[in-house]
Amino acid sequence: MAHRMNWNRARHEGMARRQGTHDAQSDAYDAADRAIAALEARRKMTQRSIEQAMTPRGGYSKKTLEAWGVPWPPPKDWKNTLIKYGIPYKVPSNGK
Repeated sequence: MAHRMNWNRARHEGMARRQGTHDAQSDAYDAADRAIAALEARRKMTQRSIEQAMTPRGGYSKKTLEAWGVPWPPPKDWKNTLIKYGIPYKVPSNGK
């Protein structure tokens, strides 16, 4: 699927260059590239991997959370956010 999308994009951009135009479809391709890059840059986290990083006293060090991108003090529901979206930690823009 990605190969076909890249081929279509190359075809579209080649036509746009020849015509000297930049249009909404080019912007859509750029947005899709940014979204794909963001997803590929994220690393999946599991409940088990989070638990393995727990200190002997049952907490998490500031250094560990910082490495995952979690702010200090950690916000409510940070573990579920890491499991759902991976690392680096990022709160979804819609606030859910």
